[in-house]
Amino acid sequence: MNYLRRKITDGFTLLEILMAIAIIMALVFVSVNYTEIVKLKARDTDRKNDMVQLQEALALYYESFRVYPNSYDCETMNINKEFFGAKTICYNNILNQELTKRDNPYFYYLPADPNNPANDSAVSEVYLYRYATDDSAKDYVITYYLESEKRWETISKDNIRQ
Repeated sequence: MNYLRRKITDGFTLLEILMAIAIIMALVFVSVNYTEIVKLKARDTDRKNDMVQLQEALALYYESFRVYPNSYDCETMNINKEFFGAKTICYNNILNQELTKRDNPYFYYLPADPNNPANDSAVSEVYLYRYATDDSAKDYVITYYLESEKRWETISKDNIRQ
Protein backbone atom coordinates (compact mmCIF):
# COMPACT_ATOMS: atom_id res chain seq x y z
CA MET A 1 0.00 0.00 0.00
CA ASN A 2 2.99 2.25 -0.26
CA TYR A 3 1.89 3.52 -3.65
CA LEU A 4 -1.13 5.30 -2.09
CA ARG A 5 1.06 7.42 0.20
CA ARG A 6 3.42 8.53 -2.51
CA LYS A 7 3.43 12.34 -2.94
CA ILE A 8 2.77 13.58 -6.46
CA THR A 9 5.62 15.85 -7.55
CA ASP A 10 4.92 15.94 -11.27
CA GLY A 11 3.19 19.05 -12.69
CA PHE A 12 3.33 22.81 -12.14
CA THR A 13 2.77 24.80 -9.01
CA LEU A 14 0.15 27.52 -8.85
CA LEU A 15 2.87 30.17 -8.84
CA GLU A 16 4.43 28.81 -12.04
CA ILE A 17 1.07 28.79 -13.79
CA LEU A 18 0.34 32.38 -12.69
CA MET A 19 3.75 33.53 -13.93
CA ALA A 20 3.19 31.89 -17.31
CA ILE A 21 -0.22 33.58 -17.60
CA ALA A 22 1.30 36.97 -16.65
CA ILE A 23 4.02 36.63 -19.30
CA ILE A 24 1.50 35.65 -21.97
CA MET A 25 -0.74 38.59 -21.05
CA ALA A 26 2.20 41.00 -21.25
CA LEU A 27 3.11 39.69 -24.70
CA VAL A 28 -0.49 40.06 -25.88
CA PHE A 29 -0.66 43.62 -24.54
CA VAL A 30 2.56 44.61 -26.30
CA SER A 31 1.50 43.00 -29.58
CA VAL A 32 -1.95 44.67 -29.53
CA ASN A 33 -0.37 48.10 -28.97
CA TYR A 34 2.18 47.46 -31.69
CA THR A 35 -0.60 46.39 -34.04
CA GLU A 36 -2.39 49.72 -33.47
CA ILE A 37 0.79 51.65 -34.27
CA VAL A 38 1.24 49.62 -37.45
CA LYS A 39 -2.38 50.34 -38.46
CA LEU A 40 -1.89 54.09 -37.90
CA LYS A 41 1.25 54.11 -40.03
CA ALA A 42 -0.44 52.03 -42.73
CA ARG A 43 -3.31 54.53 -42.95
CA ASP A 44 -0.78 57.38 -43.16
CA THR A 45 0.98 55.53 -45.97
CA ASP A 46 -2.36 55.24 -47.77
CA ARG A 47 -2.87 58.98 -47.37
CA LYS A 48 0.59 59.78 -48.75
CA ASN A 49 0.02 57.43 -51.69
CA ASP A 50 -3.31 59.15 -52.36
CA MET A 51 -1.49 62.48 -52.48
CA VAL A 52 1.08 61.19 -54.96
CA GLN A 53 -1.75 59.94 -57.19
CA LEU A 54 -3.58 63.26 -56.86
CA GLN A 55 -0.45 65.22 -57.72
CA GLU A 56 0.05 63.09 -60.82
CA ALA A 57 -3.59 63.45 -61.89
CA LEU A 58 -3.53 67.21 -61.30
CA ALA A 59 -0.28 67.51 -63.29
CA LEU A 60 -1.93 65.69 -66.21
CA TYR A 61 -5.00 67.91 -65.88
CA TYR A 62 -2.76 70.98 -65.92
CA GLU A 63 -0.98 69.71 -69.05
CA SER A 64 -4.36 69.45 -70.80
CA PHE A 65 -6.02 72.68 -69.62
CA ARG A 66 -3.12 74.92 -68.44
CA VAL A 67 -4.99 75.50 -65.13
CA TYR A 68 -5.94 73.35 -62.18
CA PRO A 69 -9.57 72.60 -61.35
CA ASN A 70 -10.68 75.97 -59.98
CA SER A 71 -12.04 76.20 -56.44
CA TYR A 72 -13.44 79.72 -56.88
CA ASP A 73 -16.85 78.59 -55.61
CA CYS A 74 -15.34 77.41 -52.36
CA GLU A 75 -12.45 79.35 -50.96
CA THR A 76 -9.10 80.45 -52.25
CA MET A 77 -6.00 79.13 -50.64
CA ASN A 78 -3.75 80.74 -48.12
CA ILE A 79 -0.60 78.66 -48.15
CA ASN A 80 0.87 80.58 -45.21
CA LYS A 81 -1.56 78.85 -42.87
CA GLU A 82 -1.14 75.30 -41.70
CA PHE A 83 -4.85 74.67 -42.18
CA PHE A 84 -6.38 76.89 -44.82
CA GLY A 85 -10.03 76.19 -44.14
CA ALA A 86 -11.04 74.95 -47.58
CA LYS A 87 -14.33 73.20 -47.51
CA THR A 88 -14.66 69.55 -48.40
CA ILE A 89 -17.09 70.51 -51.14
CA CYS A 90 -14.09 71.76 -53.11
CA TYR A 91 -12.55 68.32 -52.99
CA ASN A 92 -15.72 66.26 -53.25
CA ASN A 93 -17.48 68.24 -55.96
CA ILE A 94 -14.90 70.13 -57.99
CA LEU A 95 -12.15 67.53 -58.11
CA ASN A 96 -14.65 64.71 -58.45
CA GLN A 97 -16.29 66.46 -61.39
CA GLU A 98 -13.05 67.42 -63.09
CA LEU A 99 -10.99 64.27 -62.50
CA THR A 100 -13.52 61.43 -62.62
CA LYS A 101 -16.48 62.54 -64.76
CA ARG A 102 -14.73 63.05 -68.08
CA ASP A 103 -14.59 60.90 -71.19
CA ASN A 104 -11.01 60.01 -70.27
CA PRO A 105 -11.02 60.21 -66.48
CA TYR A 106 -7.86 60.73 -64.49
CA PHE A 107 -9.44 58.60 -61.73
CA TYR A 108 -12.29 56.15 -61.67
CA TYR A 109 -13.00 57.27 -58.12
CA LEU A 110 -11.49 60.07 -56.10
CA PRO A 111 -9.22 58.95 -53.24
CA ALA A 112 -10.51 59.62 -49.73
CA ASP A 113 -9.14 59.37 -46.23
CA PRO A 114 -9.07 55.76 -44.94
CA ASN A 115 -10.95 56.81 -41.78
CA ASN A 116 -13.59 58.70 -43.78
CA PRO A 117 -14.15 57.05 -47.18
CA ALA A 118 -16.98 59.43 -48.11
CA ASN A 119 -14.81 62.48 -47.25
CA ASP A 120 -17.82 63.73 -45.31
CA SER A 121 -17.33 66.53 -42.79
CA ALA A 122 -20.37 65.26 -40.85
CA VAL A 123 -18.40 62.07 -40.13
CA SER A 124 -15.13 63.78 -39.17
CA GLU A 125 -13.69 67.27 -39.27
CA VAL A 126 -10.16 65.89 -39.09
CA TYR A 127 -9.99 62.95 -41.48
CA LEU A 128 -10.73 64.87 -44.66
CA TYR A 129 -8.89 65.78 -47.82
CA ARG A 130 -9.29 69.49 -48.57
CA TYR A 131 -8.49 71.23 -51.85
CA ALA A 132 -8.13 74.86 -52.88
CA THR A 133 -6.54 76.87 -55.67
CA ASP A 134 -5.24 80.39 -55.92
CA ASP A 135 -7.31 82.99 -57.80
CA SER A 136 -5.71 82.19 -61.15
CA ALA A 137 -5.95 78.39 -60.69
CA LYS A 138 -2.23 78.14 -61.39
CA ASP A 139 -1.41 76.67 -57.97
CA TYR A 140 -3.25 74.41 -55.58
CA VAL A 141 -2.94 72.98 -52.10
CA ILE A 142 -4.39 69.82 -50.62
CA THR A 143 -4.28 69.25 -46.88
CA TYR A 144 -4.65 66.00 -45.03
CA TYR A 145 -4.05 64.78 -41.50
CA LEU A 146 -1.28 62.35 -40.56
CA GLU A 147 -2.71 60.22 -37.81
CA SER A 148 0.50 58.70 -36.44
CA GLU A 149 2.28 62.06 -36.33
CA LYS A 150 -0.79 64.03 -35.19
CA ARG A 151 -0.22 66.89 -37.63
CA TRP A 152 -1.56 68.36 -40.85
CA GLU A 153 0.43 68.08 -44.03
CA THR A 154 -0.05 70.20 -47.13
CA ILE A 155 0.96 69.40 -50.69
CA SER A 156 1.12 71.78 -53.60
CA LYS A 157 2.09 71.53 -57.24
CA ASP A 158 5.78 71.96 -56.45
CA ASN A 159 6.43 69.99 -53.33
CA ILE A 160 5.15 68.53 -50.10
CA ARG A 161 4.93 71.12 -47.36
CA GLN A 162 4.77 70.39 -43.66
